[in-house]
Parts: sequence; structure tokens; C-alpha cells
Amino acid sequence: MTSVFGAGMSMFTGMMGVGMSSYSAYKQAEAENYSRQWNSLMAGEQAKLASAKADIFRGLGTSEKAETILQYDALASEQRAAYSASGVNVNVGSALAMQQNTKAQGVYEGQKAQFQRDLQAWEMDMEARSHTLEAKFGMASQVNPWVPALTQAIGGTSSVYNTYSSWMR
Repeated sequence: MTSVFGAGMSMFTGMMGVGMSSYSAYKQAEAENYSRQWNSLMAGEQAKLASAKADIFRGLGTSEKAETILQYDALASEQRAAYSASGVNVNVGSALAMQQNTKAQGVYEGQKAQFQRDLQAWEMDMEARSHTLEAKFGMASQVNPWVPALTQAIGGTSSVYNTYSSWMR
């Protein structure tokens, strides 16, 4: 009778352990899901921020290009005025070529400035896409907390049953 009582108590204790272990597995999966949700939320916010930065860089590129071209146009006008003051015909020859080269250099420098900002904008777009995918993956990788809990319960119950049946032989 004592061995049956001992085996019963052992089985009861084992099942209590299985219950606590299953509850722990459930809570752990739940906590991991909360963590994934938080990380997904933060990744989404980082994606929005990177996208906003990309828009800023695009705007800066456009304004820097226009500003650079205006500066070089002003320089060409100063050259024209200086040549005219010296009595040089500014509509022909090397004086005209110099002004045209200055303006062309302005366009080149402006396009280069815009390209550099467009490149920064592209990098921010890629970062935004990366964060968006990270957010989607985080939400998709959540686990139903009952799955690990039931897995733990089935495995633990099997172990308790095997122990109990070996004692009852």
C-alpha cells in the first residue's frame, strides 16, 4: 500500500511539475511575442524616420543644385563685367568661352551635389525598406504560446507516466 501511495504522490508531484513547466513555457512564449511586437513597432518607426530623412536629402539635393548653379552664374556675370570694364569684347573668343565654361562648371557642380544627396536619399530608402521588412518579419514570427505549453505538457506527462508505470510493475 505504501508503494502505491508513494507512486501516487510521485505522480501527483510530477504532474504539478508538468503544470508549472507548461505554464512557464506559455509565459516565456508570451514574453517573446511581446518582445517581437515591441521590436516590430520600433522597426516600423525607424522605417518612417529613414523615409523622412530620404525626403530631406532629396530636397537638399534640389536646393543645393540650384544654389550652386546660381553661384556659378553670378561668377560668370562678374567675369563678364570685369572683361567689359577692361574693354574686352565679351561676346566672342576666349572671354565668351571662359564664361560658358564657368556656367558649365556650375551645372556640373550642381548636378554632383544633387547626385550626392540623391545617393544619401537612396541609402535612407534602403534602410527604410530594411526596417519595414524587419517589422513584418517580427510580427510574422510570433508563436502561439499554447504550442510550447502543450508540447511541454505532453512531454512531461509522458515522462511521469513512464516513471509511474515502471514503479507499478
